[in-house]
Amino acid sequence: MAEAGSYAFDALPESEAELRRLQRQARELAPVEQKIFQLAGLREGDRALDIGCGPGLVSVLLANYVGAGGSVAGVDISETLLTQARAYAESQQAETVTFQHGSVYDLNLDGPAFDFVYARLFFQHLAKPADALAQIVSHLRPGGRLCIVDIDDGWLSLVPEPEVYARFHENSVAGQAAVGGDRFVGRKLGRYLQQAGLVDVAVTILPMSSAVFGMETFLDVAVSPKWKMTAETQREQAHRDYQTLRALIDDPHAWGFLGLFVATGVKAS
Repeated sequence: MAEAGSYAFDALPESEAELRRLQRQARELAPVEQKIFQLAGLREGDRALDIGCGPGLVSVLLANYVGAGGSVAGVDISETLLTQARAYAESQQAETVTFQHGSVYDLNLDGPAFDFVYARLFFQHLAKPADALAQIVSHLRPGGRLCIVDIDDGWLSLVPEPEVYARFHENSVAGQAAVGGDRFVGRKLGRYLQQAGLVDVAVTILPMSSAVFGMETFLDVAVSPKWKMTAETQREQAHRDYQTLRALIDDPHAWGFLGLFVATGVKAS
């Protein structure tokens, strides 16, 4: 579990459902992702690295952005997800994308060779973010750019807030922290990048809401992963609580809010 941190896909309950959720999440966030690429300075022709690439949808999106003159390497610790990623890239004829099994703590890639590194919804799961950043920065070329996108539960809210939400939230935060995760990582990303020696560090918060995605998709993307992060002894209760939260789907006046933290930095020349 140490290498996978608080997210070990193959050990999750309902892994098939989780795969579908990851794919749906990537599709729903694709327009936002495009804005993030632009904000982070991704350019046509860049050689990009996608850390924690999962089922590969974001890697292919990166490849489409950098064009035929660029390339993308996706890395993930789950062979199951890498199999899905390779099949997806092949179905999209994304010939400039390759995938490799690996841990962020030991990337074992040619470097420093990348113009751009992307780590999306990944750092919240890491017990040793400084060690991970040291590896990542070592694979950036001088002048290369790093972009980390992640959440902070201080910016997650439901209105109205169901009675079970406080328990659901507390159990998921504690469960993830117990295996090295951090659901409040967003606010720390700027500091992490500076401590890693990057320059021109900036953090932007992108607001997300159920008004844009619909409440069902919002809950699916922003809230449903939390019950799987709880301690095993509390997971059944957390799953019941999540089903209760889904009653908000039927409330036309309910709202959900989330802040996506986008942290960027440049490796000094």
